Amino acid sequence: MKINVITVTYNQLEGLKKQYKSILSQSKYVKEWIVYDDRSKDGTIDWIGKQTPCFPVKIIEGIKREKPLVVANMNECMKETDGGVFILSFADSYYKEDALKNLSETYIPNSFGSAARIDVNEKGQPLQGYFLNNVDKSEDDVRNMMSTKRGWESFAGNGMIATKSIMEGIGYIDETYGGYGVDDYDTAMRTMMNGALLYLYLNVKIYHTSHFVKNTTPDNIKRYMTKLEGTGYSL
Repeated sequence: MKINVITVTYNQLEGLKKQYKSILSQSKYVKEWIVYDDRSKDGTIDWIGKQTPCFPVKIIEGIKREKPLVVANMNECMKETDGGVFILSFADSYYKEDALKNLSETYIPNSFGSAARIDVNEKGQPLQGYFLNNVDKSEDDVRNMMSTKRGWESFAGNGMIATKSIMEGIGYIDETYGGYGVDDYDTAMRTMMNGALLYLYLNVKIYHTSHFVKNTTPDNIKRYMTKLEGTGYSL
């Protein structure tokens, strides 16, 4: 099985080059590379156009919004896939050399998943800190989260694994979430409630180049908790 690789980027050309190199080294497992470029001003579109990989490349040029809405950009990429399995990441991340191979060989049908994100510095050295709710970096299994208490809160948008049909079934990521945070938890919960299986793909590792991240947007937290504790989810 080949994988649809999705990238969302904005003015991150150097990171995108590193990610592209990591994808190219695993090209036999790549069905298509879909890039959403949110009107970058660093030559991203021109650079991609000069590359000649052995897999198809689809570029989605961003539309001008009143404010950036990353979840909308993610949705646009998912809608462009052919229905097969996809993995989504941002241009500040790149794939371990066996990540796409492992995903192609171990994907569980009808699963909504998350890759294992490892924060690294500019030299690629692992950092202490957030890693899928402190799952050990050395673990390399495919973990069923269906019986785990609030298991959906182990999922990350950067490294999302799913299919177009799973996302269509929930109407994609809720675009009322703006800014940063918890939209990934909400998405995992909704896919589970719609019949998808939750899995952590700890054998599919993504290296995330660490940078300053804003605190989770307060409105996002309020919206998510209202759903979780109120009437928004049928638990």
